[in-house]
Amino acid sequence: MARHSRQIRTRKAIAILGEGITERYYFEGLRKYENYGFKIKPEKPQNSDFTYIFKKARQLAGDEYDLVYCIIDLDTIIRNKFLISKYKTGKDNIIKCSKIKVIEINPCFELWFLLHHKKIGKCFKDCNETIKCIRKIHKLKKYNKTHAYFERNNLYQILLEKLNNAIDNSKWVNSKRTLPQHSKCDVYKIIEKLRSLK
Repeated sequence: MARHSRQIRTRKAIAILGEGITERYYFEGLRKYENYGFKIKPEKPQNSDFTYIFKKARQLAGDEYDLVYCIIDLDTIIRNKFLISKYKTGKDNIIKCSKIKVIEINPCFELWFLLHHKKIGKCFKDCNETIKCIRKIHKLKKYNKTHAYFERNNLYQILLEKLNNAIDNSKWVNSKRTLPQHSKCDVYKIIEKLRSLK
């Protein structure tokens, strides 16, 4: 009688959850360009709220995913005492699950793009101010946070030659951070993990 062998999954299944379309397009561009063999699931939540992202992360970590990244923009959170408290409680609870990692950015994901070109630790007022700085970079002068722009431009590929700069600059920015309103960018942690698994 023939024995049925059980199929063993050896690839890491990774989910990346972000608050908007920027993260989803960037990581989808990365996945396609690098031809990663393991699974990445960029997903645009129906509600751009960290409570929804944390709830979704718990579901994914309980299903077929080995690792779930929650990308959180801090700009609106740090301006609201109630949200700060709620966020800290939610984050403390979510990181108890070893499969879930919280990736914080202040003010927003666009800072990651800027750090490919500049070591900048200034306090940005909001995401709009960050986008104004991005548009001063030649390759990103037409940057626009829309589906149409992202579908025409693979930002991962456009910025790839300076990816190591972004990693180094993010680490530098984080090491200089002393106040909540200072810039912060943890995106490099996802990139380093993906590289280690390839």
